[in-house]
Amino acid sequence: VPHEQQIVRDNAHSPIISKEDFEKAGLLVRLRPNWKGPWVNGRNQSIDYVLVGTLRCGHCGFYMFYIKEKLAVRCTNHYLQHTNCTNDTYSLPVLEDYVFYELRIIFKQILLEKAQQEDAVRQAKRQLKDCQRQILTLKRQLESAIQDKRKLFETFSSGEITQMSFSSRKEALTLFSDEIQAKIADQEKVEATLSSVSVNPEILVLAKKAEHYLSEGALTRDMVMDYIKEVKIYGVDDYRITWKYPELFEEMREKAGGEENTNSFCLF
Repeated sequence: VPHEQQIVRDNAHSPIISKEDFEKAGLLVRLRPNWKGPWVNGRNQSIDYVLVGTLRCGHCGFYMFYIKEKLAVRCTNHYLQHTNCTNDTYSLPVLEDYVFYELRIIFKQILLEKAQQEDAVRQAKRQLKDCQRQILTLKRQLESAIQDKRKLFETFSSGEITQMSFSSRKEALTLFSDEIQAKIADQEKVEATLSSVSVNPEILVLAKKAEHYLSEGALTRDMVMDYIKEVKIYGVDDYRITWKYPELFEEMREKAGGEENTNSFCLF
């Protein structure tokens, strides 16, 4: 039956839940980071702003509710359950500018880390060549010591030297060979360590994205999805970002030697 010929009666049956509860449940679903809404012209219509699904109230941990008319967010928990949680609103453009600023710092740190790791690889390759030359020299010395020991046995067998002289020279050659073998073993460990030096594959992936994102003039959804786990809002100008890749970012922060800013570089 065509839609225009259908007869529709609102509230013909008793509802299972109230309209208000139904709308609140729909709101909770749309707040999920992985919510897949209707697509129009290649855009997910359920995503009204780039930080959707990442903003949380710092006091109760609940997702923030987007007030489109005011371009602001506030705690959804207060709206849904009427708790004692704050009902303050926070400017979304201010939040986006703050997150974009912090992301640009992260992008630059990632590129710096990539450059430092690439420099470390180059140094390791140079050191590896020196190490391999030392190992080759030591192996030649060891082979020479083995040949000297063989000649010593031949000399002793022909009766050219005494038992005492043979024992003394044999002991010296044995000690020398043992020292050479120990040095070879140490150098081979160094060789293995230097051979394993490489750029972290994770850094390579992040750096490629960072180079692209640094050319962007504003915060994008892809940036948020790639780098940010959540943003907790405690008050005006009091935001704390929890990043993805916390161990990697912590290592970068320690290398930088800077003090941790809990308002902008929260890792856990």
